[in-house]
Amino acid sequence: VQFIQSTGAWDSASKQIAVATVTAGRAALAIFDAQNGGTTREIKIPDVDEIMHPTWAPDGHAICFSGMHQGITDLFVYDLQANRLRQLTKDAFADLQPAWSPDGRRIAFSTDRFTSDLKTLAFGPYALATIDPESGDVQQISTTAEGKHINPQWAPDGQSIYFYWTRGTRTVLG
Repeated sequence: VQFIQSTGAWDSASKQIAVATVTAGRAALAIFDAQNGGTTREIKIPDVDEIMHPTWAPDGHAICFSGMHQGITDLFVYDLQANRLRQLTKDAFADLQPAWSPDGRRIAFSTDRFTSDLKTLAFGPYALATIDPESGDVQQISTTAEGKHINPQWAPDGQSIYFYWTRGTRTVLG
């Protein structure tokens, strides 16, 4: 298990849990069987230094996660059936805390891509966005809440997203 950012996610049937881990000094995803606790699969992720915030596709075919490489965090999807890693974002913005929509067509996440200026290195608070895992199309989510927006989670019907936001020193559930 990773030392600082150890996170995991249950599949939709609550039969397996994917955990961000380290194997032989490299970032990996370990999948455990909830019934017997045994490891069913260990997936080494090349060219990623740390894995954070895994989230299962609703149909269980893939796992999305934030991956850090040389201090930059991007979104990745590992297809469990094709045994293939795909990088969804590739830029200097922070892309964190992905959450797959119930229908599997969008992934919500926290990002500073709408509030930061890389030319002047002026970093703004995290905002919410969604990405289409097929096309890579990123859309900002409009909210009326000011401040940092983190930890997006979809409502069961896929029509709303819950999140935390920080206003000053106060954290609120949105």
